[in-house]
Amino acid sequence: MKNLITIILSVLLSVLAVWVLLPEMEKYYAQKNVPVATTTQQQTQQTQTPEKPKSEQNTTATPPEKQKEPITAKITSTEGFYVRYSLSNNTNKNVKDITVRIFYYNKAGEQIHYEDVTPRATIAPGLSKSFERWKADEAGRAYRTTIQVLSYKY
Repeated sequence: MKNLITIILSVLLSVLAVWVLLPEMEKYYAQKNVPVATTTQQQTQQTQTPEKPKSEQNTTATPPEKQKEPITAKITSTEGFYVRYSLSNNTNKNVKDITVRIFYYNKAGEQIHYEDVTPRATIAPGLSKSFERWKADEAGRAYRTTIQVLSYKY
């Protein structure tokens, strides 16, 4: 009997909490311009909205600022004459012959050296690989290092 009363009270408190909080949640999401819809409302909206003919559909591509670069490179660590970087393949094909340019900067932020590197590796779709590189003699006094992808092949 105690368990039944506990369950009933728990359900009543849950219903009361939802009843009290729902209007506040709707106000919050309305301020954020986020539509609040239940699954049944979404399904109804989908069935009521007729499909546009292909000639009227928006076929524009994703803006460049939202597209992910096919190959991304980042410096993961630098210590003395040593630099470690990773390359990520964001395509659906194997990539190889990736050429990157590593830039070396002094404490004042001035570029003091750069070098082009082509690691011998093939990177599978959606994966990343790490690489290590001894810095060139001129770059030994580098304070900061950056990297840029120059080219790659499928």
